[in-house]
Amino acid sequence: MPNPYFQFKQFTVFQDQCAMKVCTDSCILGAYAPVANRQRILDIGTGTGLLALMAAQRSDAQIDAVEIASDAYHQALANIQQSPWKDRIRVYFQSIQQFSQDKTYHQLYDFIITNPPFYTKHLPSPSVQRNIALHAQSLNHDELLSAIKALLSPKGEWMVLLPSHESALLEKKARNQGFEMIQKLMIKNKEEGSDFRVISLYSELSQGVQEEILSIRKQSGEYSEDFKNLLKEYYLIF
Repeated sequence: MPNPYFQFKQFTVFQDQCAMKVCTDSCILGAYAPVANRQRILDIGTGTGLLALMAAQRSDAQIDAVEIASDAYHQALANIQQSPWKDRIRVYFQSIQQFSQDKTYHQLYDFIITNPPFYTKHLPSPSVQRNIALHAQSLNHDELLSAIKALLSPKGEWMVLLPSHESALLEKKARNQGFEMIQKLMIKNKEEGSDFRVISLYSELSQGVQEEILSIRKQSGEYSEDFKNLLKEYYLIF
């Protein structure tokens, strides 16, 4: 069984009630996200609260996190309450579709981060919780883009983690919504492998695309220096 918690340098993430556990690619997303000078950050589909906590560690922003699954919501709430940044993070038990339409308690965000349901054409899991977390039946790309469009400030940016194929599909739809990709990180397991995840940064302001590659491990199996440098503020082992 997975460890019921994951210990970072400045906080702990319990994960036993969540369908999606702490994983390497989501940690890369949290560490890579440009959050330092943001004022208001939104985490769509917070799960354990990992991305909200990682953002709080490297920013002074007010952070809202939205989660549709009851067990994950309560776990995220508990993780955040036990963190040093509990006064700056709010968690909402709501779908992002509903959240984006309710104007009573939120303002626009200058940064939105999301690790959304991945798969649009894959066979679903027998687990209802995993289907919500992994498959786009509860949040498809069109709904995600509509919510971001409604919640992002005019000069704001948003960042998303997806498998390579799904990232290419989302990019086309994002362009139709007026968003341009301005940064792209292609993640590989090893240096000579192909990318299996892509982190993309979008804006309504066209700036050209800055592309980077991150290999998690060297061919020898050791962690790469780039990976260690990226995660050293979070991982105990670095």
